[in-house]
Amino acid sequence: MAAGSLHRRVCVAAITDLGATVTRVRFTPRSQPVPLAERVPGGHLKLFFPCNLQGHSPVARPEVDLCHKPRSFTYRGWAGDGAFDVDFARHEGTGPAANWIAQARAGDMLLMRHGGAPKLDPAATADPLVLVADPTGTPVVAALVESLADAVDVTICLAVEPGASPCALPRDHGQQVLVTSRDRSGHRLPLADLLRCAPIAPRARVFVACEAGEMRAIRRFLLDEAGHDPSRVITSGYWKAGLNTEAVEAAKRRPDWFADPAPAAPRHAEVTT
Repeated sequence: MAAGSLHRRVCVAAITDLGATVTRVRFTPRSQPVPLAERVPGGHLKLFFPCNLQGHSPVARPEVDLCHKPRSFTYRGWAGDGAFDVDFARHEGTGPAANWIAQARAGDMLLMRHGGAPKLDPAATADPLVLVADPTGTPVVAALVESLADAVDVTICLAVEPGASPCALPRDHGQQVLVTSRDRSGHRLPLADLLRCAPIAPRARVFVACEAGEMRAIRRFLLDEAGHDPSRVITSGYWKAGLNTEAVEAAKRRPDWFADPAPAAPRHAEVTT
């Protein structure tokens, strides 16, 4: 059986709030840990959460409690014993993951399944990089940045929630960070517009991890407007606005899965270093 197909039981060792909207959970393996050779920067895993969670449930029983559709996350970091960190973007949703993280405690148990490597291999390029993400894609961007050689030129474009900051990003790699946040009406600058403020070299590789509709708008800007080389654009739709995970597979078969989002009023980008 392939290592990625194994279901492993993991235990919550620590929970740390990184800011207004991000919680980091350290998981320790209670069965076979992920092999060292498969612990790649920015790799992904799937976590199985209890369904219809009512009150705190410390132990997930796979034959009774778990949802049939797991949720995908990024390995934010690894410890030598196979423990790993996962950053959760907290929101007001009522799905299994949102319900679980709202009441998670040290000692809680879940099942996980190891995934694979990210679409971008940070060790395979010395080209300039432009990394684009909303809060759900920020963990993979952070993990990739930490694994890059210091000589690589990196620009990061982030969508940040109200009152939040890109606190989950590493601070010591000299990258330029473009940040957009929502106004009091709940609107924010689209990431495609934020990219118009970014210095994108012709040979730069652009990696995008965000909501599917916004991802499509970014890809259209890069290819149709900016004329960027398609072979240097790597995109990943992490979720779809208005849909839960169970509805995504059916939605992917509809022609509007990659529809561009509605235009938003212009906003200003904030540049930090």
